[in-house]
Amino acid sequence: MNGPRKSTTPIAITVGVVIHKTPRIQCDDGNTLPGDGCSSTCQTEQGGIEVRIDVRPGSTVNPINLKSEGEIPVAILGSPGFRVSDLDRMTLRFGHCGRNEGARTRAFQIEDVNRDGIPDLLSHYRTKDTNLRMGDTQACLVGMTKSGSMVHGTDVVNILTKGGGPDKEGGGGKDDHHKDKGGSDKHRDDRKKDR
Repeated sequence: MNGPRKSTTPIAITVGVVIHKTPRIQCDDGNTLPGDGCSSTCQTEQGGIEVRIDVRPGSTVNPINLKSEGEIPVAILGSPGFRVSDLDRMTLRFGHCGRNEGARTRAFQIEDVNRDGIPDLLSHYRTKDTNLRMGDTQACLVGMTKSGSMVHGTDVVNILTKGGGPDKEGGGGKDDHHKDKGGSDKHRDDRKKDR
C-alpha cells in the first residue's frame, strides 16, 4: 500500500529575530534620574534653564570643609527673566557635578541676597550629603520649576586641604564680606556651622 509521498526537498524556515538597537551613550551622570541634563537612558536632555548660583554668598573663595557636620548656603539668583518663586524647592539638589542626586535642600528663604532689587532663593545643604570630594573646583545645582522645566547652575568651590594648607578658610570669606557691608548675623552663623 502506497502512502502519501514524502517530499525530500529541504524547506527553508526563517525565524524572525527582533534586534533592539541600544542608543549610543551621550552622557553619564551616575544616576537614573531624568530632568538633570542626562536621562535615565544616558541621553543628553535638551533645554532647561541655566540659573546663576552663589555658593556661600559674600565669599570670594567659597571654602568647603568636607568633614563639616554643618550646612552650605547656596543662593539661587533671580533675574528679570527668571523668578525664584517659580522653583519647585523640593526638587533642588546640590553637590558634586556628575552626581546630581546630591544633597537635598534643608532650609530656604526668599531674600535679595545680592542686593540688586530682585528676589533670590537662599537654600542650605548638608555638607556630608553633597558628594563633593577633594579636587573638585566647582559644584552643581539642579532642580525643576513648578511647570516641569529643568534648572541647573554651577559655581566655583575651594575644597579645604587636610590641615587647611594654602586653601585655609580665611580672608575674603563670608564673615569679612558681611562685616564690611553690614551684613546679617545669619550669614556669619552659617559659616560657623560648617567648621
